[in-house]
Amino acid sequence: FASGGRRAGLWSWEDSAAALPLAMGQRQSSHATVGSFDGPVSQQRVHPDDALVSREAFFDAFRPRAPGEPTALSLLKGSWLRERANQLRAAKQRGDADAVRRLAIARRQEMPEAAFMTADECCELSETIPSHFNRVAAIGGSYCWRTREHPDPEGDSLLALADGLEDIYRKKAEGVGGGYNIYQDFPEDVGIFWDYPCLFQHPPGGKRTEAEERLFQEALGSLEMIYAHQL
Repeated sequence: FASGGRRAGLWSWEDSAAALPLAMGQRQSSHATVGSFDGPVSQQRVHPDDALVSREAFFDAFRPRAPGEPTALSLLKGSWLRERANQLRAAKQRGDADAVRRLAIARRQEMPEAAFMTADECCELSETIPSHFNRVAAIGGSYCWRTREHPDPEGDSLLALADGLEDIYRKKAEGVGGGYNIYQDFPEDVGIFWDYPCLFQHPPGGKRTEAEERLFQEALGSLEMIYAHQL
């Protein structure tokens, strides 16, 4: 996972239609390597082996460490992203450049609360996935930032991701494959980890607050729960 955009990792938003079903809990190495514009690539701490197979440990990674404190890691609602993409697509068709910039994905601090999925919501959705899949209702992606300041200023990655989700739900509704297949058992909503809106970011021309920096560093140390968890 390259949070600074220097390389793409597990899968690309542009390949989302094909990759999203596979990304649901895809098995990866138990070591997550993290890079960002803030410094060189570094090896982050690795959770105990049992944490990388524990459903509860996965959901705990998205819970606050103290009452009233923001979570270090967060998930976006796939349903929110799909609706946002519809608005963005309409703005592009109108040629409304101001609306396109306004509807592009924002940094964590500027995202509406309604965009986020709680750990409990993700847990409830995961319970709807048949046990033989042994999966959680969450997806983590890796992609290249379009600019140093903003990863997706024109919303192209947002649209590609939403298109992938729409393709899955279309196949689910049409009964593609029938019987035992990932489309029919895909949850009604899914949590999406996207670094820019899900981790605390620097403001334009500035730095994160001390509290935001602490949560950001905590999140970097927990990314293997997204990219290496075996569920």
